[in-house]
Amino acid sequence: MCYISSLMSYDSVIQSVSVRYSDVINKACSELFRCLNLNHFWYCKIDNNGNYSFLGSHVGWCELFAGEKFYQKYAYIKHPKYQKNGIHFIKNPEDPDLMDVLSSCKGRFQMQCLLSVVTKDGSGMEEFGFASKSASDEQISLLMNELPLLRLFVQNFFNEHPILKSALFDHQINIGKLIGSSFYEPIIPIFPKNKPLLLQTMKLGSSLDLTDGDIEVLKLLQEGSSATQIAKQIFRSPRTIEHRIERLKEKLTCFSKAELIKKARELEKMGVFYPT
Repeated sequence: MCYISSLMSYDSVIQSVSVRYSDVINKACSELFRCLNLNHFWYCKIDNNGNYSFLGSHVGWCELFAGEKFYQKYAYIKHPKYQKNGIHFIKNPEDPDLMDVLSSCKGRFQMQCLLSVVTKDGSGMEEFGFASKSASDEQISLLMNELPLLRLFVQNFFNEHPILKSALFDHQINIGKLIGSSFYEPIIPIFPKNKPLLLQTMKLGSSLDLTDGDIEVLKLLQEGSSATQIAKQIFRSPRTIEHRIERLKEKLTCFSKAELIKKARELEKMGVFYPT
């Protein structure tokens, strides 16, 4: 039975899922945290009617987030129509309210929210994110290079722990009614306008050693174009494209063209390829 109420408090969602199942959540996260120097994982879902589900691995932070009503300040808790697909690196936000939330997170729990991935579909949006004690360039580079692993972790998270999926479904609130009109206001930009989120602010291409030409070929590959078709589209010879594909296989540790196409599709789903 699913309980969706505008009267249910945000704290009740935290207590019913994150607190009640904290041992399950943290056990599921422990190996990933150890390998990637992480200390918090969170997941939320908002549908187009404002119905909201949430869980987080750090109970102390989740309880503070609820108690201080930080959900009214957190930029991503907005109607799905204002969300943007892709990877968001949370650093130096323009939104002063979001800065207050992040400062509390860092000051109270030595957690720095680093990476948020938003996925939208016709029914709404999902977000998952990761935090670490460190926001160093090395830590960011590590997460960027392990994006496929992070995505696989999220995909397997609910498959391996169906009790958590059921708990989320059974304890939803209507966040739109709880927050009020600000839920339907556009998000203040977290990053400078008119800049591809990863390629310029994160320099993901550099961390993966990908050139603009590499990214162009990967985009066309994952769309189903052959080497000959790519050559015609970008005015290069088929032989040049074949050589570039071989280099890309080396850069992305792929042993076949099929693996490379699969990797390109994973990167596209994660928001790496932005329109030029």
